[in-house]
Amino acid sequence: MAVSMTYESLVSDIKAYAQRTDDEEFDAQIPRLIMLAEEAIAAKFKTLNVLQVAESTLTANNPVVAKPAYWRNTISVTLKLSNGRFKTLRPRSIEFCRAYAPDPTAAAEPIYYADYNYKNFYIAPTPPQNYEFELLYLPRVSPLSEENQVNYITETAPQLLLAACMVEANLWLKNSDKAGEWSQRMDTALGSLDAENRIRSTDRTEIAG
Repeated sequence: MAVSMTYESLVSDIKAYAQRTDDEEFDAQIPRLIMLAEEAIAAKFKTLNVLQVAESTLTANNPVVAKPAYWRNTISVTLKLSNGRFKTLRPRSIEFCRAYAPDPTAAAEPIYYADYNYKNFYIAPTPPQNYEFELLYLPRVSPLSEENQVNYITETAPQLLLAACMVEANLWLKNSDKAGEWSQRMDTALGSLDAENRIRSTDRTEIAG
């Protein structure tokens, strides 16, 4: 039976591949190197397997609604109307939303949403009543740590995570040749995942309208 990657096993692998099994200065850098690798993967790695659905409520007379933890990018925001039908809101800039509905106290059925800041959406017009809504989004993967031993990438793409970590490790060690070799491995792993994504992907170009 295959053994899954964990934070602990990843740390051991990084030390072994870097041939730094007894280097306290390198050991101290490993959590940061893993964080940088996760961020590098997050910037490129988008497959349907990581899509998340969050259900919540728009509150009457409040145009601001919180994003879920680890939100990264929005795919769609869909309201459930009182007649049981669904309505997908259209993405716009915060400037557009404020120009369209300049008085946030003038409530009406919402049409648009915008990124208000990294933690909140802005809805326009302001909802006149509570609405259940469904958010389809791409999350940031929960960061690995001693307390969080596994996440989506350790379970589905351990070879990608190891390669990304070794790129960062060799950059820190100022070993550009090794960093280049591991970067090629990372690109190969990403290419395989992209191929899987194309097979499973669904065209969502009409959602935004």
